[in-house]
Amino acid sequence: MPTPTPEAKSQVGVIIEAGGSAYRVNSIIDDYEPEFFAADPGNRFFVFDVTQTGLQDEEPFGHTLYSVQTEDDLIWGCSSPGGAPEPPLSTGELAMGQRVRGHLACEIPSDALVVAILTQAEDPGPNVPIADLTLGTEAAEPYPVGDPLTGPALGDTTEHSGSKYTVNFIEDFAGGPTGFAVAIDITQEGVAPIDDFNGFHFYVQTTDDFHWDCSGMEAPDPAFSEGFLEAGQTVRGWITCSVLRGFQDIAPIAAVYHADFFGTFRQFIGGSTIIALAPVCGPGSDPLLYCVPASSPR
Repeated sequence: MPTPTPEAKSQVGVIIEAGGSAYRVNSIIDDYEPEFFAADPGNRFFVFDVTQTGLQDEEPFGHTLYSVQTEDDLIWGCSSPGGAPEPPLSTGELAMGQRVRGHLACEIPSDALVVAILTQAEDPGPNVPIADLTLGTEAAEPYPVGDPLTGPALGDTTEHSGSKYTVNFIEDFAGGPTGFAVAIDITQEGVAPIDDFNGFHFYVQTTDDFHWDCSGMEAPDPAFSEGFLEAGQTVRGWITCSVLRGFQDIAPIAAVYHADFFGTFRQFIGGSTIIALAPVCGPGSDPLLYCVPASSPR
């Protein structure tokens, strides 16, 4: 008796391993219209939400590594993060086990049919399909709960890339229908002969694996400033991190990261590390609220 052929299912929502990473296309937004950008006449934006997990250290990620293929076999690159929905996929390197999630936008002809989403899993190397869209574009699997993040607790000190970092407090700062912000009190102590400090070096990861920028701008006083530290010198201040409501529900913050180097549009060059896990206030509480220690300096 012949074995029945299993029904093919969409590869959206399916984890695909390639090179040193695992990839999952979570959802697709076709014909996306950005608020501040417009596609060229005759074109449209094809957007997808992707999660990348490092299976080894120093795994690169970023929009330049992704593309889409249309039914005429043409390959279209993905634009800079400025044209994608919040939060766009940032740029940097993953250590083994680290995850990053974000949106990517590819500008394609209005009448083009996308048949595959591709990534350059190795450099140099060919483009590898991580989702065959001829099988459908609806997610075949729900978004999985990732492995719990591990890292230092609030108040612990972590050494990374020339300095030691301590996250002293995480507090609610502002909230509204479009999202929320938290204020984070950070101490940095120089270890290398000279190291820079700047609020833009930090970002937060929410429990759905999206990454969100932080800065010393519009932070409570005293805000985390910028400059250089010699070994043994210390600086302390507040940063703010904004989490916006996009096409997904808002998720609480899971961890605070420090990145080696930052540029424009979340272009983190090099690796990053968790410097504190974010404590949620406990069962039954609002998942967007964080415990405010009684000894908070604010």
